[in-house]
Amino acid sequence: MPHATWRDRTIFPVLFPDTFREFVDALGYPKFSLSRNEVAFLIEDEILPYFEVVTVKENVNGICSDPDDDKFLSCAMNSGAEYLVSGDKALLELKQFRGAKIISPAEFIKLL
Repeated sequence: MPHATWRDRTIFPVLFPDTFREFVDALGYPKFSLSRNEVAFLIEDEILPYFEVVTVKENVNGICSDPDDDKFLSCAMNSGAEYLVSGDKALLELKQFRGAKIISPAEFIKLL
């Protein structure tokens, strides 16, 4: 059985400007050891062509123990996402938000 991916449109990843900016910043973290060219490739060839941009009509505030993470809850809620996939401990502690299950990347891969 082939794995579901965003490329074959079996899953539909979403983002909005605030979450995208944080994602781009995270790609630059030393733990990923990515060059600028690798980051550019990921963004231009693997992210932008396949991810859907969400219009945030309602912002979430004061839900997550880390207020900076509320933007991810806003994105999930406004898109109607089934899953919010994150390695962030503050988000994972919530386990669920307005119908979206909050799971780790490893848990999501198991679902695929």
